[in-house]
Amino acid sequence: MTACTPPSPRAFVHKKHPGAPGCFLCRRSGRPLLHGFDTACANTHPRSVELFRLQIYFVASFCRHFGMAARLGRCRTPFAELTDLCHSVRGWYASPALSSRCMLLSLAFSQPLLFVALILGIVIALSFHEFSHAFVASKLGDPTAERMGRLTLNPLAHLDPVGFMMLLVAGFGYARPVPYNPAYLRNRSRDAVLIGIAGPVSNVILATAFAYALRFFLPSLGFSNLLVQFLFFTAFININLAIFNMIPVPPLDGSKMLLAVLAKPKYARVRYTLETQGPFLLLTLILLDAIGGIGIFAGLFQFFGSAFFRLMGLSL
Repeated sequence: MTACTPPSPRAFVHKKHPGAPGCFLCRRSGRPLLHGFDTACANTHPRSVELFRLQIYFVASFCRHFGMAARLGRCRTPFAELTDLCHSVRGWYASPALSSRCMLLSLAFSQPLLFVALILGIVIALSFHEFSHAFVASKLGDPTAERMGRLTLNPLAHLDPVGFMMLLVAGFGYARPVPYNPAYLRNRSRDAVLIGIAGPVSNVILATAFAYALRFFLPSLGFSNLLVQFLFFTAFININLAIFNMIPVPPLDGSKMLLAVLAKPKYARVRYTLETQGPFLLLTLILLDAIGGIGIFAGLFQFFGSAFFRLMGLSL
């Protein structure tokens, strides 16, 4: 996830960004247009900045999808050894007491080594995701992320303490958005899309690398081996993090392509509605899926996860 850093007041006092897609409220108030990646307008709508920090990485659905391996077990695949764990994780997820259960923390007590492997996989996925946003922004001429220490693979630069604790306790969380300044971009619509898709693309590359490693180690070690489990879960988390972020709902990365299509001033009201209401829509879907058991993301992750592993030559 990335966030727009407003240009310096000295450079943009009482002026629009050249070619910036207008904002309905900004046009009414006559204030500067400071549109960004995950903000409606940093100066005019300060509340939106906080809303767009709520990038949700729905790890609860990842946990739920350990149930995919239970289905694999019935097909007598190499992943059948994970069946018992799958049932236990699905049991937490479907429990009426879900709100009082710490899903990943519960795994820390029952399967501590697997818990460490999962957390490591999540940290790797998030760190590469956010680093890729910063790297592409830097290559496109924006030094903002580098100046703020985000052009690094150090997880401490990308993990949000509150978001990470939410991940452990509630099963979903968020990372720190990577800042960028549209004033440095030559082609703002195009470059914003490039910065946005950099994160999901990096996750697909990581998932592919870990899947190939899994193909190499699985025949000799079996799925009961911790290394094989780590490779499987890291590949699974990465591919589904990429899929989830490509959903065209703000503040997810996929929304950047949709907003680029709606960059013309006549779509300003639509853009503003998407940017301000998108996070509420996304959070509502996540809560309904987690608490109500609707399975919106469950089916999505299972479909693309299975398709990815089949593509990698792993019979699921």
